[in-house]
Amino acid sequence: REYLVVDDTAKQTSERYRVASENVTALTNELKGVQDELDALRDELEAKTGSMMDASPVVAVKQALQDLRDDIKRLEVRIGVVQSSLWQQRLRERKATTVLRSIQNRQAD
Repeated sequence: REYLVVDDTAKQTSERYRVASENVTALTNELKGVQDELDALRDELEAKTGSMMDASPVVAVKQALQDLRDDIKRLEVRIGVVQSSLWQQRLRERKATTVLRSIQNRQAD
């Protein structure tokens, strides 16, 4: 009789172990799914924050703007030099025209 009680207790314990083991397996699978989802969300968040924190495009744009400003300054200087040369040439031509007219007027008299 004592054997039957111990055997019954062992069967109950085995059944409880089996049920608990199934629960542990189910919860482990659920945990793995949640961890996979969490990892995917972390990767997505890291990709988004990484691109927001990456300042290299901003630095490149700032450098390009500075290069454009420098080019504009150089071109303005060149334009000034060309304008000055043109004005000097015009003055020389006017002087020459005036001198020629003066000579022609003297010869005509």
